[in-house]
Amino acid sequence: MRTIYFLIILFLVACIVCAEVYIYQMKGVGFFQAPAISSALWIIELLLMLLVTCFIGLAIGWQLREGTIAHQSEEIIRVEKEKKILIEKKQRVEEEVTQIQNKLLRAQESFRDDFKMQAQDKERLKENIVALQSQLQLAQQESHQLQKKTDILQSQYEQIAENNLRLKSEMEKAQAEIETLQSRVTRTFTLPPKDDLKLIAGIGPALEKKLNALGIYSFRQISEFTPTTIEEVTNAIKFFPGRIERDNWVSQARNFEEEKKRQL
Repeated sequence: MRTIYFLIILFLVACIVCAEVYIYQMKGVGFFQAPAISSALWIIELLLMLLVTCFIGLAIGWQLREGTIAHQSEEIIRVEKEKKILIEKKQRVEEEVTQIQNKLLRAQESFRDDFKMQAQDKERLKENIVALQSQLQLAQQESHQLQKKTDILQSQYEQIAENNLRLKSEMEKAQAEIETLQSRVTRTFTLPPKDDLKLIAGIGPALEKKLNALGIYSFRQISEFTPTTIEEVTNAIKFFPGRIERDNWVSQARNFEEEKKRQL
């Protein structure tokens, strides 16, 4: 504001000086020597000339600076547009920064959660490893025990196999003896109709089956037993020695045979 006041005062002083020069040069009279009305008219004339001159100078300056002003206006418009674009970019960048920050926060939270889960999984794995190691030790102990049992069972199996072979050989021998006895009994006796041998005291269902297996079916066959036949039958049916004589099978068979004949 002080600069404006200074310029106004300077303008007034310049106007007075110019008026004095104009009056003195053009009218041949000093400013203070001229009549008041004439001085006022001269000053008005001078101001009008100065104003016209100023307007002409302003028009010339305006014409000279019109291109510059237009260019500056275009620059101002372009700068405003760029400013708007930059503001929009700034807003987008701020939004992207916000999104990135949110993603970063979510990633950090996810990373913390993942880290906690991995730590928990690591602890669980350690516990599982310890449990598996203990189970492995128990399994190894059981394996050693099973190996010992397997060795024992293997030895028992070998013994059983040997016993089976021995029993098989004994069974083959017994079968051969039974076949021999059957052939002898078959050659010695003719096969009459089958009798109920259980009627003889000392003969049960099992002994009856064994006797039938030897080809002995009737009382007549038993009544014809000789001491040699009795010994062979005793060995074949694995009966107690002397039991046939003590139970008196031969005489009982003769009595049943005679009674059967009487009935016929």
